[in-house]
Order: sequence, then structure tokens, then C-alpha cells
Amino acid sequence: MRRSLAPLALLCLLAAPAAGGGKNPVEPLSNGLALTMTGPEIKKKFGAPTEKTFDARTFGYPGFSVNTGGRRQEIWHLTLKKGVKLSSGIGAGSSRSDVEKVFGSADEATAGPYKLTFTYAGDAVSKIKIDPANGSFAEAQGAPPAAAAAPASGDGLVGTWDGVGSTLGRIDLAADGTYSSPNGGKGTWKATRDGAVFTGPLAAWNGGRARLSHLSRETLEFQWTGKNGKQYFAFGKF
Repeated sequence: MRRSLAPLALLCLLAAPAAGGGKNPVEPLSNGLALTMTGPEIKKKFGAPTEKTFDARTFGYPGFSVNTGGRRQEIWHLTLKKGVKLSSGIGAGSSRSDVEKVFGSADEATAGPYKLTFTYAGDAVSKIKIDPANGSFAEAQGAPPAAAAAPASGDGLVGTWDGVGSTLGRIDLAADGTYSSPNGGKGTWKATRDGAVFTGPLAAWNGGRARLSHLSRETLEFQWTGKNGKQYFAFGKF
């Protein structure tokens, strides 16, 4: 189904206090994966992916799978499977009560920069989904930008961006920091280190945060997980 520019509701997760007096309950992960790593860094550490998809930015290994994106190919979504544990000891096989003791909720929780979703097989955790609670893992943890990333002036973003693939619509970005679309949507935009942030109707998509990718062509990508599952919209400059 082709998607339009109509705003989508985002899933709001309740923050839960971490056990251990503020100690990080998520990192370091037991397998040495850091959530600030980029796609190339992950492949360098863990070797060639054993699980591949049609999109080179989404790949996995026996213990985890990742979806990367943006200019730096940062981790956008991480799924932990059997054999990898959080620093709190929670992992596949942990009980619902174990999870609740650490995160205050057995199903969904926010702990600092991490937004977690737990999947169960019976009473035991089968998978743990980890997303950035806001922005990106790198931004939240103060990781330095990649050498190739320079402060964005926004000049290269000005122009017309058309929907890519199943994304239907167009966004016209003006040099004065405003944007418009044929369906009447209007708002403002501001360049960021790895893309742009929007107000108005586009603020309903990942809080208005879009990342610039150069993997196949220059695209602005909105990607997040909400109550309707994974959401993805992309616009290309042709």
C-alpha cells in the first residue's frame, strides 16, 4: 500500500526507573556490541553477516540483528536474540518478573537513551528490541561525529524531494527554512548534523527527525517504531 503524508500517531512509552541506583541496565552488552557503533564497525568486529536482507543496512548474526541508516549508518533498531544479555543480566530466557524488577514494566520501558520492547514465549523472554528513546544512540551518549560529517548548513537540502518506493508525496524545502507539500502541509525545517528536523505535519514522523542517507541515492529517511510497528518513509532528490 502506498503511503501518504498524513500524520501518524507515535507510541509513547512510560519511563521506568532502573534498578541499581541509576546504573546503566542496558550497556555494556555481553557480546561487546556498542549501540554507538556504525554498520561498518559492526561488520569489522563480528565479520560478514550471517543473516542478510535485500537492504544492505539491515543484517544480523546468531545473537542479534540490526537496522542501520543515516549518513553515519548508525544503529536505528537493534534486536537481541538468544545468547546476548543486557548489563543487568536480562536476556532471552529471563522471566517476566525478572524484567519487571529491573525496568518496572515487563513489556515496554524507557531507560535513559534506550527504548526497550520485550517479546515472550510463554513466561520467558525470546527477543529484546532496543530503539533510541530520542534522536540516536550516538547523540544521546555524546559520541563524536564521523570524520566525514561536517556541520550542516542546509544548502544542499533546499529543493524538491519526491517520495521513494512506497512513500507517496513530495516535500519542497525552501531556503528560508520553511517547507510545503502539494496536499497543503506546511511547516519549518532546520538542518542537523545528519539530516533535518521538521515542525508541522512532519513532526508526527519520528518527532520530525529525518536522516540523510547516501547509500544508493541522496534520501531523507524517517524511520521509527510506533504502535503500528515499524514505520518508514523516504524522499529522494532527483
